Amino acid sequence: MKYKILAVDDDKLVQFSIKSVFMEESQMYELYTAFNGLEAITLASTLLPDIILMDIEMPVMDGLEALRELKNNFHTKDIPVIMITGNRSLAEAFRAGAIDYISKPVDRIELQARVKSTLSLFKLLNDVTMQAEQLELQAAKIEAQKFTLEAQKDELEEHREQLEMQHDLLLQQTLILENQKRDLEQQQRRLHFKTLELEIQNQKLQDAHQRSDDLLLNILPYEVAEQLKNKGFVEPKQYKKVSVLFTDFKGFTKIAEQLTSRELIKELDICFEKFDEIIERHYIEKIKTIGDSYMCVGGLPLRNKSNPIDVTLAGLKMQEFMDSYNKLKRSLGQPEWELRVGIHTGEVMAGVIGKKKFAYDIWGDTVNTASRMETAGMQGKVNVSESTYKYIKRFFDCTYRGKIEAKNKGTIDMYFVHGLKPEFSLNGSPTTPNKDFLEILSTF
Repeated sequence: MKYKILAVDDDKLVQFSIKSVFMEESQMYELYTAFNGLEAITLASTLLPDIILMDIEMPVMDGLEALRELKNNFHTKDIPVIMITGNRSLAEAFRAGAIDYISKPVDRIELQARVKSTLSLFKLLNDVTMQAEQLELQAAKIEAQKFTLEAQKDELEEHREQLEMQHDLLLQQTLILENQKRDLEQQQRRLHFKTLELEIQNQKLQDAHQRSDDLLLNILPYEVAEQLKNKGFVEPKQYKKVSVLFTDFKGFTKIAEQLTSRELIKELDICFEKFDEIIERHYIEKIKTIGDSYMCVGGLPLRNKSNPIDVTLAGLKMQEFMDSYNKLKRSLGQPEWELRVGIHTGEVMAGVIGKKKFAYDIWGDTVNTASRMETAGMQGKVNVSESTYKYIKRFFDCTYRGKIEAKNKGTIDMYFVHGLKPEFSLNGSPTTPNKDFLEILSTF
């Protein structure tokens, strides 16, 4: 079963941020959006979402007025509402019925944690309510049995003279049954509370274990994390053929001077989250980010032969995303972020650094050369070395740039990659492969 989430905010960037948070777990969540309180009330009445994320300050109808309307409606009054706010007091929101709040700018981890916590809490409350109803039904059955016994007792009273001895015996048996009933009820209550305690403890253990695993997977690749959990250490490995990708934003320092720290982090988060999403679809491992620089590599920890193609396609999709994002920023009168992408294919060593704070990293001349591909590239372009070009030239349209001077490397043959060749492109898209391309790639 999927949880239905209704996000209400007139800020498209906030909507985009919320959508990106739950896009990775689309098998668990369905996200619906509204841009003001009036839309939210109409949509909530028909959709009946499991949870509502609502901004306080919105046009047409603000979040507080919409919250009151929802809580006064029989069908929507029990839906949990988490308020999204910048700096406005939340006392009035909690009086109106809000369950929690999230501060702007929205933090990805905080949003996930609060939504999951609220959904878990309301699921638990529903389960407890159902159990209470079942107990009430059992109590009613016991009362019915008791009524039957009382009726039998009355009937026996009418025949007391003839059945006095039997009556006394039956009375004793009734008293025994009453005692057994009380004992049974006490045992049931003790068992019920014990079961609840065990369930809560078990859930806490499962949650703690899951948080530990999730945290480890956020730091290390799955295969490396499993090896670390099973063996307690990770042996460094040499990879003869991987493709390393670096990105960097042109004029980042100048852009940073125009933004607050929060705005800067928010912009980087939007870009890097999208990059994470792109590389995950192409079997590429993120290594790290340093400031505005993003580094990832294909072909490890699981080796494959297709990594030069996978990484090149990912680099093109990163530039495609930045083109789309910059169009939005232009329409809002905001400064644009121009991206350089550099790729090189070669040999590296990979392993885990540290004993307390783990870090998965790669080393070798391939890393330095890939970095030079980025610095020697141009904004909006994907710049690759001769080594990478040899593997991808069959599938991508490329332009030879000549021998380009690279710091501490001398001159290197470099190429700009423009997109998939027409015979491998779906409907002329430079980044969307067709069936022929995918069939060939599956043989690698």
